[in-house]
Amino acid sequence: MIDQTLSSIASINSGLTLLYWHVGTQIRIEILQDERAEYGQKIVAAMTRQLTQDYSKGFY
Repeated sequence: MIDQTLSSIASINSGLTLLYWHVGTQIRIEILQDERAEYGQKIVAAMTRQLTQDYSKGFY
């Protein structure tokens, strides 16, 4: 029973990952017209600062 539940959870996670990937692809194609969103660069920089602050150097 536990193995079946874990297998079901893995299937759901895989399905959600594919769904999000397809949604992101559609956004990139239809809205961004195959360009990269500028906010992505800001997110990476902000995450780098936060991870470096929390866990020291190595996140850049």
